Amino acid sequence: MSEFVFNSFVTLLVVVDPLGL
Repeated sequence: MSEFVFNSFVTLLVVVDPLGL
């Protein structure tokens, strides 16, 4: 479960980073 949460967090960073947030 922790791995899933970590992967989700990393995915959010990758998606949000280009938006300048």
